[in-house]
Amino acid sequence: MRELEEWRLMEENEEEFFSLWCNSESRKDALVLWNRSFRGDPIFNHATRVVCNKKEARSLVKQISNRLRAEGVPPCFYVSPLTRPVEFGDLLVSDGFHLLDQMRIMRFRGGAGNADKGITVEKVNESSVSAWAKIYMESFDIPPDWRDEVLKRYSIIVSDPHVALYSAIYRGQEVGCLSLYSKGGVGGVYCVGTVPRWRRRGVASALIGRAVADSELLGNEILCLQTFDRDRLEDFYVLNGFRTVFARSIYLQD
Repeated sequence: MRELEEWRLMEENEEEFFSLWCNSESRKDALVLWNRSFRGDPIFNHATRVVCNKKEARSLVKQISNRLRAEGVPPCFYVSPLTRPVEFGDLLVSDGFHLLDQMRIMRFRGGAGNADKGITVEKVNESSVSAWAKIYMESFDIPPDWRDEVLKRYSIIVSDPHVALYSAIYRGQEVGCLSLYSKGGVGGVYCVGTVPRWRRRGVASALIGRAVADSELLGNEILCLQTFDRDRLEDFYVLNGFRTVFARSIYLQD
C-alpha cells in the first residue's frame, strides 16, 4: 500500500505542475487537461486519474472524448497501474484508440551523472523568464506559434511558490533549462532540455544535479520525473540516479 500511495503522490505532483500550463476540469472520476494552443501534444491535452466502475467506463470515455473534441483537441487518456477499472486500456482500444507511447515514471535513488565542471546552474527570476522560455523552446524544438502561450504560461509559473526554474550556463551562454515543482514532500523534475548544439557536454546532468541538491534542501522525501519511451532517455536518467518505479500507457484517438 505504501508503494501505491507514493505513486499517487508522484502523479499528483505531475498533474499539479501541468495544470499550470493548461485548463483543467477535475471530475469525481478523472482529471481532464487541455490547451488548444498546444494542440497535438498529449502532455498538455489528456485525461488522467481515471477511477470508475466497469459499467461506467464506456460512458466516461464518451463524455471526456466529447469534452476534449469540443476544446479542439483529440481525445487522449493516460492509463497507469492506478487506473480503474484495470481493463480500461483494453476498453479504449475497442473504442478506436491506439497506443501512442509509454511513459516511465522514475524516482531518484542516489548517484550522480557526469557534468562538465565548466557548467554553472542558476535560478531564474521573473526578469529573466523570457530568456529561459527561449532556451526551453529551442531545446524542445517548440513551434514558433506556441511562443506567446509559452511566455504567458511561464509568466504565471515563475511566480508560483512551488516552482523553481533553472538555467544552465556554459561559456557565458544559456544552454539548458529545467523546472522543479515541490509540494507536500514531493519534488518533480520537468522540462529538462539542452540547446541542440550544446548536447553531450553534461548540461542536463548539471541541471539534474542542482535539482537533486535543492530538492533535498527543501525536505522532499521523493524526487521524480517522467520520460517517454520514444525519447530513449531512460538509460540517461538511470546514470543520473533515477530508477523506473512504474509506467503508464498513453492512448490517443485521432
